Amino acid sequence: MAIFVALIFQVLFVFFAMIINIAMVVHDKINLQNSVDLAAYYGAQKQAEVLNVIAHNNYMIRQSWKLLTYRYRAMGSMGLNSHPIRHNVTSEDAFSAAQNNPPPTCIQFKQWGESSSQNICQELNTNWIPTFPKANTAAAIMTGSTIALLLHFQQERLADSYSQSCDNYGQTNWLYAINILTAYRLDQANRKEMILGLGDNLSKKDFIEISGSNVAAGVKKTLEKNLTAENFSNIEGIEFYNSFEGQSSKKWLKPINTWPTMAYLNISPTCQGGNPIRNVKQPPGNLNYIRSRFGDERVSRLKQWAVNGISVPESQMTHMSLSVEKNPWFMAYVGVKARTKPRQIFFPFGPSISFEATAFAKPFGGRIGPWHGNQWNAGEDKSSGEKVDALWPNRTDYLMNSANDLNRYVNHAKYPGDKLGLISNQGLNSVKGIRGMQNIFKFLHLGHISDPFNDQQPNDILAWDHTGNSSPTMRNMEIAALSPDLFDTTYYSIMPNYTTKYLPSIKANKQALGLGSVIIRGDLGNRPGQPLVNVFNQMQTAKTQKNPSAGFWLRDVKHLLTGWASRNVLDYTFPDNVFGKCEVSTLEPPLNPQAAGGCAQGGRVGYSVKLVSKDYLLSNQHELGGVGSSPGAIMNPPNPVF
Repeated sequence: MAIFVALIFQVLFVFFAMIINIAMVVHDKINLQNSVDLAAYYGAQKQAEVLNVIAHNNYMIRQSWKLLTYRYRAMGSMGLNSHPIRHNVTSEDAFSAAQNNPPPTCIQFKQWGESSSQNICQELNTNWIPTFPKANTAAAIMTGSTIALLLHFQQERLADSYSQSCDNYGQTNWLYAINILTAYRLDQANRKEMILGLGDNLSKKDFIEISGSNVAAGVKKTLEKNLTAENFSNIEGIEFYNSFEGQSSKKWLKPINTWPTMAYLNISPTCQGGNPIRNVKQPPGNLNYIRSRFGDERVSRLKQWAVNGISVPESQMTHMSLSVEKNPWFMAYVGVKARTKPRQIFFPFGPSISFEATAFAKPFGGRIGPWHGNQWNAGEDKSSGEKVDALWPNRTDYLMNSANDLNRYVNHAKYPGDKLGLISNQGLNSVKGIRGMQNIFKFLHLGHISDPFNDQQPNDILAWDHTGNSSPTMRNMEIAALSPDLFDTTYYSIMPNYTTKYLPSIKANKQALGLGSVIIRGDLGNRPGQPLVNVFNQMQTAKTQKNPSAGFWLRDVKHLLTGWASRNVLDYTFPDNVFGKCEVSTLEPPLNPQAAGGCAQGGRVGYSVKLVSKDYLLSNQHELGGVGSSPGAIMNPPNPVF
């Protein structure tokens, strides 16, 4: 029996060793695939973070456009007797004075603080302004009346003074218009420079993640940390594939270049009427008053922007853009491939078994912003078709041949399909606090907004009280005007906690990210020496300023959380149960910047990540071009041998 047991043990041990070896081989094979999947997730996650920053800065351009529109259409025409704010009209009907003819900017009325009592801006047609009466000089001399002569000279002096004031009014109206337009130009140039710089960073094979680390190194570390001992000890090679490698940002991030303008009221020097000039690039002939008041350098610079601005090449950042649009035929994704040759404990002889695993993962669910048109055909470098925001101006190449196009006058939609924007009574009267206030608008509060940016003074283009006494009321009005609305949350990925989640890392790693020459700025409303402001703070301010009867603006920050989210990470269906909801928020104090978008559980905003197959990426049936476009293949498919 002992001999028999000894002989059978040999056979049993061989079977035992074979079973263990097979189990270890299967384990190592599964482990390698899981590790590669996790590494691909990591790379796509870091790609998604960069796209989130791009999307949010693109939304900042949108906010700056909304601010420009509000300053022109609401604040710039507030002196009109028919203005909805003066009558508390909150209907969605078109504002009659602006329906067919954009009102010229005019800030010469007492609420602006430019004049203590006069309101030259009360009508679009200023021919009602009376001529100053003249005394009868001949009669005074003939009668020898000293009183009549004194009255004559006094009237002459007042008439000259009044005429000079009228001449000054037209200059100041132009200065206000070009000042707010230049502020937008500088702001969008800075945001656009950052967007395209981050896009160029993604075009590198080993792009830099927001934290400043090399993403390929992070992919390698993630892979290695999850390998078994045998796989780790016998790595044959690791490859990382970035879908944007070699693709300049200008290939897949297309600025929507345009050339907006605005009208301003140029009062006649004789005070016998006004002449609405429909293009701000035509300044008044005499600029002596504003030169003496605001400085020769500033006025000369603004005049140069006004007259020569349209000649700025589209390749330069200061050529004005509405935002950037992402080419959908360039898809964001990463690939990871790894090879190992593990040797099992009961397989000491012969060659090792070779394993190879490949995985692809892509960001999804986020929105960099709307296209200009609702269609993007495969192979084209920009969108076409009907405008997504019907109130946007046309592109520069169209506007060059359409000087009288009314779409050139700034406006924006408040919700998808909006045809009125800020020519509606409701839109103009959405900020309730203005009504009834006196002397809260001062040109001095806007004196800095067109100053060039620099690292020491990353300029704040919102109103500010430079006397240091207080933050002007009009600053809160402006913040309320640019806070998110239904259009914004539909087409943009908006990070309510951007200034705490991403901004510190970007500032700390700007050189590594390729942003060395870019001035890094936070959300609109941030000012050096003041507490940080983000979209969440903007919405809190808006609650105290917005007219409750004016709709289309978001009252709850959770309404921004309209991206993909689910409790089941393998479920990529649309999550009705968490759309626009947040069960655990990190936005309320104490702030926790770790959760992108500010929600730890529930809805999200921005890009999430999922695994995809190589066959999906190589397909020629992608429907990415919007309404009426044909299916096609992406412009950056993976290398077939990867």
